[in-house]
Amino acid sequence: MRFLGRLMTNEKPAGRWRKPAIALGVFLLVSLGIGPKVVDHYFLDAADGVADRLGSVEIEYVALTGRQDPLFQQGWAFGEVSALGTEAVTKAQAESAVVGRAAAVGGMTTRFVVRSNRANDLVITQMRARVVRHAEPLTGTLVLPIPGGGPSPDPIVMARFAVGGPDPRAYDGRDPARLLFADTNLVLKRDESMVLQVTGAAIGCYCEWVVDIELAIGTEVRTVTVPDVATPLRVTAPVPRYQSVYQPPFGAPSDLMTVADPTQACQGDCVVNPPAWQER
Repeated sequence: MRFLGRLMTNEKPAGRWRKPAIALGVFLLVSLGIGPKVVDHYFLDAADGVADRLGSVEIEYVALTGRQDPLFQQGWAFGEVSALGTEAVTKAQAESAVVGRAAAVGGMTTRFVVRSNRANDLVITQMRARVVRHAEPLTGTLVLPIPGGGPSPDPIVMARFAVGGPDPRAYDGRDPARLLFADTNLVLKRDESMVLQVTGAAIGCYCEWVVDIELAIGTEVRTVTVPDVATPLRVTAPVPRYQSVYQPPFGAPSDLMTVADPTQACQGDCVVNPPAWQER
């Protein structure tokens, strides 16, 4: 199996500065862990013709459902106390801190876009959450989410995982009691793409996790891991109380995230009274 990473920008011929500007913008988003990351997977199978051997399975991983605001409807936790300091910080400073350092509280949603460039059908037969690190939930610093917004457009497929639970298989995001692959597979024709919205809910843990996607390629079943194990998704179950808390501005317009009383956050208990992070 060969992995080739690349960025995609759908560029069209334009003025002198358009391509450098687009490239810089994508680089900045990816460097923050927010922008799309695209990996081509090439598979060789004895039954493949020439067209299949040249074609790839392309998987684009978009953090935070493609949004560029990591604090929007998402709470974050750090293991350390006063992870952002002891004074108010700007929203930009909080965003920079949570990306790459904090874990999403309660649950998190990401999006994968699978595209097939192979001559024959691509069949997704299963998806599983794989925990690569399991520890106690984080209790140091809580950054409360910025509320608001309506529902986003529905993807083609919604998968939900109980991260850290006994069953790693994907459940239907629209019918939580139903296994997503109980009686069907997902099939892509050549040049088709499929949007997979993936939600992981932490089950009593701080968990670093990835999604193993099983693909039927010719005569074999191959497994692709998204994202890479070296840069896993991070989620932590809520705890009743944190040692330090930051909250977004309420009412008057402000760009500051202010220090809050930990005993008052979530009305005193973040498990009993969770903020918007569990309303997804």
